[in-house]
Amino acid sequence: MPSVYYSLNARITENFRKVEIKPISDSFKTEIKKKLNELSIVIANKYTDDTIGSYFVPIEEMRSRYDAIITGFKNNDDNLLQYEILRSYKCVEFWRRKNRGKTEEISKYVKKRLDSHYGNKINLTDSKFEELVIELCRKGLVKWESLEDKKISIEAPYLNFINLIPITTLDSYEKEIKAEEKEIAEEIIDYYPDTINASKVIHRVSTKELALQVYERMDTLGIEPDHYTFNSLMIKMEDKTEISNLVDEMKATGLEPDEFTYTIWICKQDNYDDAFQLYQQMLDSNKDSSFTVFSA
Repeated sequence: MPSVYYSLNARITENFRKVEIKPISDSFKTEIKKKLNELSIVIANKYTDDTIGSYFVPIEEMRSRYDAIITGFKNNDDNLLQYEILRSYKCVEFWRRKNRGKTEEISKYVKKRLDSHYGNKINLTDSKFEELVIELCRKGLVKWESLEDKKISIEAPYLNFINLIPITTLDSYEKEIKAEEKEIAEEIIDYYPDTINASKVIHRVSTKELALQVYERMDTLGIEPDHYTFNSLMIKMEDKTEISNLVDEMKATGLEPDEFTYTIWICKQDNYDDAFQLYQQMLDSNKDSSFTVFSA
C-alpha cells in the first residue's frame, strides 16, 4: 500500500500535464545537417541523443577541454590547480548550494585540498587563484556569474566531466558515480567536522545506505547529531520499523521529536490510522500543528 505522502503526491501531480521532448525524425535530421553545412557550422556533438538541442550544445568539445586539464595536471602545477578549482567547485555545489559558485568558498576548499594532499609543496595565493579562474574562463570551462559577488558557474551538462572517480565503462557508471558521491561526502566531513555540515551532507546524499555511512562516520569522529541529522536520515527511509528505531535512537541522545520529525514520520505511514495516531501524539507533546504538518 502506498504511503500517505505518495497518495497525496499522486493527487497533486495528476493535475499536471507531462511534457516529453521527442526525438526528431530522420528526415528532419538530414535537413538540419544540410542547413548547418550550408552555414559552415560544425555539429557540436559527435554523438547526439537525437533531440534538437543536442546538435548545438558542444558536449564533445567541452569534454576534450576538461580532459586536457584532468589528464595533464600531473606534470603542470597550473593544470593541477585548475583541476583542483573545478573539483572544489563540484564539491561546494554538492554541499553548500546557497554558496555555489562563490570563489571565496571554492578558494577555501581548494586550500584544504592542497594542505591535505600536497602539504606545503604548492602555495595558492589569492592573486594566483584569481589568475587561474580567469584562465578557466578564457578556456570556456567556467564563466563569471557575477563579477560583483565574485561568483562563477559551470554549465550543468559539463559538471559530470569533472570525474573524481575514473569512469571505466558505461556498465559501471552508476556504481562509480556513487563511489564519487561517497568520496565527496567523506571528504567534506573530514574538512568540516561539525554537526551542521555533517547533517547537510546526510541531507544531500542520494541513498539511505550512504546517509547511514555518513552518520556512522559522525560517530567515529565524535560529532554529536541534532534534529537536522535525524530528520535528514528519516527522509531517506521508507520502512516504518527502521523509522521507529531511528526515533528511539534520537530519544536516547536526549532529543525529542520536533514538528519536522513528526511531519516526516506522518508522511512515511502507509495508512490513515497510523498517521492520525502520530498526529495525536504530536499534539499531546505540545508540538505546533503548523502548516508543515497539515501539508503532510
